Amino acid sequence: MEKPINLFIKLGLGILFSMMVRALQIFSAYKWYFLVAVLHFCILIFITRNGVLLTYDSIDFYAIAHNFRESFQLTHQNGEILKARPPFYPILISIMAYSKTIQENNILIFWPILVSIVNLSVFYQFIKTFIQNEILKKWSFAMFALGSPIMLCTVYFWSENIFIALVMLLIISLKGIENESNNSFIPFVICLILIPLTRYIGIVLILPVVVYFVFFCRKNPIKLVLVISASFFPLVFWQLRNIYLTGNGPQREFVNKAWWQSSYSAIEVMSAWYIPPQLPFVLKLVFCLVLAVIFVVVFIQSITKKAYFNAFLVLFFLFYIAFVVIIHSFIHFAEEVDNRFLAPVYPVFLVLMSMFFEKYLTKNQSKLLILRNICLVITLLYVLVRIFYNANQWKL
Repeated sequence: MEKPINLFIKLGLGILFSMMVRALQIFSAYKWYFLVAVLHFCILIFITRNGVLLTYDSIDFYAIAHNFRESFQLTHQNGEILKARPPFYPILISIMAYSKTIQENNILIFWPILVSIVNLSVFYQFIKTFIQNEILKKWSFAMFALGSPIMLCTVYFWSENIFIALVMLLIISLKGIENESNNSFIPFVICLILIPLTRYIGIVLILPVVVYFVFFCRKNPIKLVLVISASFFPLVFWQLRNIYLTGNGPQREFVNKAWWQSSYSAIEVMSAWYIPPQLPFVLKLVFCLVLAVIFVVVFIQSITKKAYFNAFLVLFFLFYIAFVVIIHSFIHFAEEVDNRFLAPVYPVFLVLMSMFFEKYLTKNQSKLLILRNICLVITLLYVLVRIFYNANQWKL
């Protein structure tokens, strides 16, 4: 009779072998996403090998989180009461710093890795929700993981890195509600609450959601609009707190700047997502006009086919871009319109482009397929070259 210890060894080896086989099967199915993620983390570690990159905003966020951790007071590094920035991001940092495995001094080292894991995981679910073609899924994932807008917000200690994930989760949960998923309603409300508490500009993203429910969704819209309205209460409470403690809310310096100056900056940024920034502005303008035509085509096609959620994505993207341009024309910001401001809708941009490719350049016609594949390869190579160039610039 075989000894019990030998039976346990054989059982353990059998379990280990089955786990290895399963791991190989998973790797074979997802090897593209795995390899792209590895490349993403290699670039990320190269840039942040001495820690996350810092700006004045980053230092202030860290100081607010430190003060909250020490005294549960939301104050700036100079001791002033926090009101110019929403509270969620520094509170989240403070909570993470309470972890035994991530001490406060190490949060600047581990934060980019944690944020990347969250954003890549959420974006994979994002493209699974909206893109059916496997090639376009892989292309979108690589464009996101290696895209300069996402990497920029990851290597710097900004609130945009969390804001991007919340925006994607909001759209995913909204799609789940449309599909009558019972598990999507609570995440949807949580995202609606946290988005404006992470970035004040997030409040403008709620308006396209309301528009979608009122005009396109016929599944108990009154209840959903009431829930959306209730999502404003935490932000209203935060502003009442600011007024109570300081006598006023967040204040911005108003400027009188021509709208075309902000539009110029937005065109420069968006065109650089696909074409080199060294090209003449006329070519960048033409490129953005082509993008506008593509989005109009996607919108009209979606309305015609009653695919209202796709039309909502177009409105969501355009409304955010327009609002960023408008507020930069009237309110003073330290920076012009740049990737930091536009990165939150970069995932939506990739999905809309994939929808266009999927609809019009994935037919069983060899010329269209060749054209699509050429476009995909060229854009991937461009994004790869650009992120390597930017990595060398940012690490300095």
